[in-house]
Amino acid sequence: MERSLMATGIGGQGIQLAAQVIARAAIADGRQVMMFGNYGGMMRGGNTDATLVIGEGPIDTPPVIAECWLGVAMHHEHLAPLVAKLTPTSVLFVNSSVVDAAVATAASVVPVAATDLAVEVAALVSASMVMVGAVAGATGLLSRRGLEAGLAEALPSYRTAHHEINTTALDAGFATGEALRADHSVPCAWEMG
Repeated sequence: MERSLMATGIGGQGIQLAAQVIARAAIADGRQVMMFGNYGGMMRGGNTDATLVIGEGPIDTPPVIAECWLGVAMHHEHLAPLVAKLTPTSVLFVNSSVVDAAVATAASVVPVAATDLAVEVAALVSASMVMVGAVAGATGLLSRRGLEAGLAEALPSYRTAHHEINTTALDAGFATGEALRADHSVPCAWEMG
């Protein structure tokens, strides 16, 4: 079984770091991964997105996908290409601190106030880690242990001072996701066909 996901936002929100954490966490969980990151000419404020395919065995699908099982929208600025890849059975996690959940009608929308929660528990720069934790906790796509390993490997050496902030954000997001899973509002990643 494979799960494809796409995350989008604007440069500076941590989309590429989040994708690295997800990919490395999946590997730590014993899964196979392919990832493709894309960002515009400027690092802050431009379009940034990442596509991942995670599988229980060898990956058949390249990380250039026509549709995705799960989407993550951290900002509304460049959301249209992601929305175009959603199907009626897709799940879209939106950073409801920034994105109006009504923007996507083709999927189940899961609002997570990632920016607000990041500011509350850690720091603004960790909003993408809140979202990664929420996705993992809600869907079971990644384990908490895998997230810890993924963050340790993905965080660049010049950002080691942010390890504690990002860990705190992942924990807060994971707890939020577990609450969503408990009320059965989000499908489990590895139990669906």
